[in-house]
Amino acid sequence: MLDSVSIIFFILWVLVVTLFSYAAYWAFIIRKALVTGLYRRQALWAGTMGLYFVALSTFLTIALSFDLTALSVNILGGLLISSGFIVLFAWIDSTVRVARRSDPLLEIRSTGAGSDTS
Repeated sequence: MLDSVSIIFFILWVLVVTLFSYAAYWAFIIRKALVTGLYRRQALWAGTMGLYFVALSTFLTIALSFDLTALSVNILGGLLISSGFIVLFAWIDSTVRVARRSDPLLEIRSTGAGSDTS
């Protein structure tokens, strides 16, 4: 029989998986409607980040619930966590590119307007 901590842990896991799956779903749906490649890339990586959190929380829930400590499980966990750094970097990179593009002063700085270079 499951104790109260396990039941609370399972309920929280279901909540996390539901929220991040919903966010990933909408990111991929919105991606289809966007025209600009820059915004499509940001939606892609936002959705991928949501799927990563679903995979990570599922793996951790299974590994911790069943006390899996085999070497293969540890290697798989290390690979999953390491891949998260790549996904996180790509998501941040796409977000910074969108932020740069939405900067109203970017055009002025890149064309040199307003600078006294004579």
